[in-house]
Amino acid sequence: MKFLKKHKVLIISIIILLLTLIYTSFNTFLSNDDLPYMFFYRGNKRITNLIQVIKNQVADYKHINGRFFIHCIIQALLIFDKKLWSILNPLVIVSLLLLITNIVKLITKEKSINYKYFILTTILFLLLFNYKYIIYWVSGSVNYIWVSLALFTFIFYYLKKGIDNNYILNSIVILMVSILHEMSLVFMIIFIIGHIVLKKIKHESINKKTIYYFIAITISTLFIMLSPGNRSRMLTDTTWASLNIIEKIKLSLPVVSYNLFNIKDYYNIIPLVLIISIIYNLLTYKEKKASILAILLFIISFISVILNNGYLYFLLAIMSFICISYIHIINKNYNLIIISLGFYAMVYSTIIVPNYMDGRPNLFFYMYAITIVSIFLNKIINLKYTKYLLLIMFIFTIGNEIHIYKEIGNIHHKRLERIEECKESNCNILTLEKMPKKYSKYHIDSNSPSNKKYYTYRFFLQYYNLPKDINIKLEVEK
Repeated sequence: MKFLKKHKVLIISIIILLLTLIYTSFNTFLSNDDLPYMFFYRGNKRITNLIQVIKNQVADYKHINGRFFIHCIIQALLIFDKKLWSILNPLVIVSLLLLITNIVKLITKEKSINYKYFILTTILFLLLFNYKYIIYWVSGSVNYIWVSLALFTFIFYYLKKGIDNNYILNSIVILMVSILHEMSLVFMIIFIIGHIVLKKIKHESINKKTIYYFIAITISTLFIMLSPGNRSRMLTDTTWASLNIIEKIKLSLPVVSYNLFNIKDYYNIIPLVLIISIIYNLLTYKEKKASILAILLFIISFISVILNNGYLYFLLAIMSFICISYIHIINKNYNLIIISLGFYAMVYSTIIVPNYMDGRPNLFFYMYAITIVSIFLNKIINLKYTKYLLLIMFIFTIGNEIHIYKEIGNIHHKRLERIEECKESNCNILTLEKMPKKYSKYHIDSNSPSNKKYYTYRFFLQYYNLPKDINIKLEVEK
């Protein structure tokens, strides 16, 4: 009872966020990979049990990609259409934000969980407009939000307990996290190497049992990267495959950097907030080096915006990492440098793959950026009147989320009604309401039923039991 009274604002905030996300999740619909993943071997038969899921993922491992375990979770969720996911995904998101809040508490040495940090992380998360399509997409959310939860759980454990103990148990944990996704594998490789290097710099002895960690990483690397499905995907784009490594990097590096640090994009303000928080934190130190770094970061940011050049954004990424590392060195948070490097590496590892333009791994980085912003703004957060500003922004972002997905939900319900009417009347033309442009960015492939050539079109017909020869038209509601 004492805990509830002490943390009542935090608990109320958690409940509001959870209920909001459950409501908005139920207002979204299945899209993109969700539809074919619902059918056994992508045929005509729905997946209804875990045996089919495993068989399906063995086939996908051979022909599509190496994300066996995480895609098993996706297909298992889709047995229940979208209902189970609409409850579990909000729980995962709230758990992730609470985990970040606890990491911030650990670094800032707060005595107890500060509700202001949770509210700040929630606000920043809800401002990820460019990535809502992942957050509200069953397959995308499990690949990126759920894997983020696994990553941040490991990070919290590492910061609190370290990994120079229980080598067998830690190896199993490292294996379980790194084998989920290519990006979690990249993070773990950088983390393990960085941990060894840091111990060397500190002139600390390295236990021979650390080899267990490399064994775990090697198993994950072989499992994911040697997947026949991954190899075939890499060779699908013949133009990309024909380029040498230098040509690939010249083509992809500016694009990846621009997508990550485009601080002009008001639909995704996290990079801008990160830069501002770094500059602010540097200026709080009465040191010449810190001031010089702050000025350089500001100048590079300003020029990047003016010239809008991808290579300048790469320079901005490098400068931001240097500044973040400098702050960690001042505060003697050396382990955070390794973690920072791991998240930067996750994004920039995509410069050697053909889908470098999609920018989805940026979501991992932005969750890390939200953590860094919360740590760097701790002095402002603890000011007397900051709580009022945070509460106003919290109410605004929650209200905006509800409004957006209420509108998307209305469109979804109208579509379902039209589908049922069409099936009852055996119509030849199914007219569905088109997603208005202002909402289309918040849900992936919302207009795909209109394109017969799109690879999920057949599964859209199968899922809704529509005849193969039906014509689908999308029209804006008048």
